[in-house]
Amino acid sequence: MDMQMELTSDQRVLIDDKNRLNETSLERYRLAGQIAQTGLVFVQGLLKNNHEAERSVGEICRLGDAFLQKATANVFKRQKVEEKGIALPVQIEKDEFVCSVAPEEGDVFQGGFLKEGDVAKITLGVHIDGYTAQVSHSFVIRDRDQDLRQEPQPLVGTKADAVCAAYIATEAVISLLSLVLTPNATIAAGEGPITGQKIKTLVEKIATIFRVKVAPGSRVRRVRRFLAGQSDVVQENDFKGVTWDEAVEEERALSRIHKPEESSLSNEFADDFAVQEGEVWLVDLRMAATEGKNGVVKTTEFTGYGADTVKPSIYSRDYAVQYGLKINAARTLLSRSAALTSVYPFKLSYVAENASDLASAKLGLSELVQHHIFVPQTIRTAEFVPLDLFVNGNPSYRDIKKASKPVPVAREMSTIVLLSAAESHSGFSELIRLTGGNKTAPPSWVHSNYEVTDPTINELLQFKANKKLHGINFQDVQPSKFDMAEAIKPIDNSMDLD
Repeated sequence: MDMQMELTSDQRVLIDDKNRLNETSLERYRLAGQIAQTGLVFVQGLLKNNHEAERSVGEICRLGDAFLQKATANVFKRQKVEEKGIALPVQIEKDEFVCSVAPEEGDVFQGGFLKEGDVAKITLGVHIDGYTAQVSHSFVIRDRDQDLRQEPQPLVGTKADAVCAAYIATEAVISLLSLVLTPNATIAAGEGPITGQKIKTLVEKIATIFRVKVAPGSRVRRVRRFLAGQSDVVQENDFKGVTWDEAVEEERALSRIHKPEESSLSNEFADDFAVQEGEVWLVDLRMAATEGKNGVVKTTEFTGYGADTVKPSIYSRDYAVQYGLKINAARTLLSRSAALTSVYPFKLSYVAENASDLASAKLGLSELVQHHIFVPQTIRTAEFVPLDLFVNGNPSYRDIKKASKPVPVAREMSTIVLLSAAESHSGFSELIRLTGGNKTAPPSWVHSNYEVTDPTINELLQFKANKKLHGINFQDVQPSKFDMAEAIKPIDNSMDLD
């Protein structure tokens, strides 16, 4: 439920003053970005060196969490920062899995093992004092031993199409957003304000080129302090962005059966906003490999392959819900989560110092979930339902289930800052890419049969190369340097001791 309320003066300071880009907020954004970038490099290193799939997805996620926890603990030790830590647990979803795969030790489902050709989506986030940087990157698994014996080959086929589309759409949208920093840009996409309608049209045009569909959960949205779209339960009175909502997209697809000539976007009123300089934006795009077929991409809860039911490992606090807890373990867990994780999603292991604490937390969890104080983030997979199924009426649930097929999904997510010349020390407008970018998250080696020929899109893709012409300084926050062997050694040892 979306609750509207009058803001107090203290709340207005939190919303307005604390969201202005200045030296303090930029420092925190940059640091969050640097830690997130470093964490992404660390996890990619684990995937590259995962010989013979010696580590499960769950093990790699937990190693990534431990790396981020150590990195955030080591910053702002002397300066006053009220909160810092993981904003999104490390998640690794392969192929049709789309979100929330972050297994705890001892969970029945450990995410499986990765093999050559899998598209693994790495997702994580970090915040410093509520200033949040999130990232996601599609990483194609290679067989290192096979590469040594024969000439390596790129990934091809529908997965490659999805990987290309997600990457190119992300880069194009970031360039489109940067146009607010140079109103006089002489390119077609720069005519008029940058609106939600423009963003959505661009993304869907690229998806069409590569014969894929934008998957539910995709969004391009403004980020503010403590409000980064990290959880659906966090209500926002002043949301600004475009989303691809599953129900809305399904309605759009079905409406074309009866009125195929109507291809306009269905929620123009919701996307009627303008991007402005001085804002921070999240570009989070998922592409489903649908092979150009007409249909609907749906997500469904994954509950396991066999008799053992898979339970969620990530939870979010719903601060709108109040209830007098009866169980002491539940009260303790609620208190610790509020102190350690704030408004961000978390795993029980984040609030437990040892095995005894974790066991106690599990005892208290059920009451918190039962009364909707903690909302579990379920593991979800993507499925494709052919549109032909709906032509002759409303199919039954059984018919839809029978016709649904798992569909691989690629994902890219970056957090960017649109810094005006007035706010910049250099005197030039700056687009600061806090996460992602070709150095930290280079595109995997894939080959698609499709390519971008649209001149407007190609102009956007080349826009950053002409930064002197357009007067914008493009910066990518770089990861910290570290020794992989030294970084993983203490983490591995601590996990063994537990």
